Amino acid sequence: MSDIFGTNISKFIGTGTPDSNTVTLNYSIVDPKFSEKVFKVFESPVSSSGQRTYKNKGRYATFYVVVYLFNYDINPRNYANLPSAKTMANTLLTYENQDVRFYPFNNEIKNSANANVHCRLIDLEFDFMEKIGSKHDIVTLTFMTNEFYDLSKLIIT
Repeated sequence: MSDIFGTNISKFIGTGTPDSNTVTLNYSIVDPKFSEKVFKVFESPVSSSGQRTYKNKGRYATFYVVVYLFNYDINPRNYANLPSAKTMANTLLTYENQDVRFYPFNNEIKNSANANVHCRLIDLEFDFMEKIGSKHDIVTLTFMTNEFYDLSKLIIT
């Protein structure tokens, strides 16, 4: 795996609603969808060939983060002060439909003016992962950027 975006554990920080605490997403995997580009298409009214020009307005991103909640109870990596799976699930539920400052890998998401871009935690999908005949709790978080962002600002320099 490449580490151009960093390899730190994902986290988010509340923006004041419900609080401004940091929530570290231990035991998680990020699946980013970086390129949700928005274009404005211009068609020439005088060109017989129907020539088009495109103006890139910007790009949105969606991040799917799978959190393996069952690991919060067994803590195989021995993280200090790790909450229980139930506590973590309840904490995540308080941020649903709230804006947060999201750090998917290493850096916070920024726009072209280098200002922070907030994300909205739009969905928590609780599920089970089948593993050797038993089921283990997981949750998939969906974060979406609230405005256009600059992908190059996520690359570690």
